[in-house]
Amino acid sequence: MNITLDNLPDDVLIYTVTFLSIPDIILLRQTWKRFNVLTRLHIVWTNAFKLDILSKDYPVPIDVTDLEQRMHHAYQLASRWLASDSPLMPASEISFTGSPVSEIKPGRQHKWLLAGHKCSVWSPRRALFTGVTLNTDTDSEASMAVTLDGIALLHLDDNGTLHEIRSFDIDLRPVTLTGDIIGLSDDFSKTLIYNWKTDERAYLDEGGDMQYDHCIEIFFTAQTILVIRARSINLYTTPPFLHGQTHSPIASHSFSWIDSASATPTSILIRSESDNPWASELNSFELYSLSSFPPTLTSKISSRRSALRCTDVILGNRGTAV
Repeated sequence: MNITLDNLPDDVLIYTVTFLSIPDIILLRQTWKRFNVLTRLHIVWTNAFKLDILSKDYPVPIDVTDLEQRMHHAYQLASRWLASDSPLMPASEISFTGSPVSEIKPGRQHKWLLAGHKCSVWSPRRALFTGVTLNTDTDSEASMAVTLDGIALLHLDDNGTLHEIRSFDIDLRPVTLTGDIIGLSDDFSKTLIYNWKTDERAYLDEGGDMQYDHCIEIFFTAQTILVIRARSINLYTTPPFLHGQTHSPIASHSFSWIDSASATPTSILIRSESDNPWASELNSFELYSLSSFPPTLTSKISSRRSALRCTDVILGNRGTAV
């Protein structure tokens, strides 16, 4: 009977791999699916580290603090595990009311399992929330704007408690909150730029009352304001003072129907809207450059859209999107 590597049990294979160099282990991984799995085992690389690195006094490119923490953690784990008279106890424990445990995931490689829990509640009597906008400036006093019958500004303190710091009655909804400036709009063509601390304001005229042209995003830069609606986008020069004047756009453009959009100082990501929101079909994500206006298409990809999908898109500063 001929004995080949594929006939050997795993424990024998692991011992055999010990005699291979690190490049040979990588080559073995590429020969067969079973070897691909086996050569990724922790014991394989522990043996390779001891025999091919430590025993030859090769330098290990790891920070000394990180090395110390890993060694200390490994020693403590082994000591607690081998000590029969010392029960294992969690380092910390948080109790809260939730659904039954359905799955347990162990931590690994300094990665933690993050679980959310309720730390505070802000709920006025008979309140019906119709919108929440988070402040893009994390150092601002107003952490978020909540739409009720009017608008309430909330501050989130260091203990995770929400406090109402300002409220005002207005028939517009907040779209963007940046520092002390709120961008508010309606579902037609009215947009208001409002400083909630100084009570200064400016209106943006978008030229007409196009039906069902709800505002998707208001984006601020140092020199301009970009208002993105379902059927149009308008570019404005940032007013130096908010004295209640009405400002007209310096440029306008249309992408037809927009399902969702997100902008950075240099780009805008557009997802078009289908006539049938329940259909599963391909739709497109289009990335445009804002170096000129109208924006210039730089990239386009297709994505299958499922029913009841999340409509929000978020564009990062380095070409990433969620």
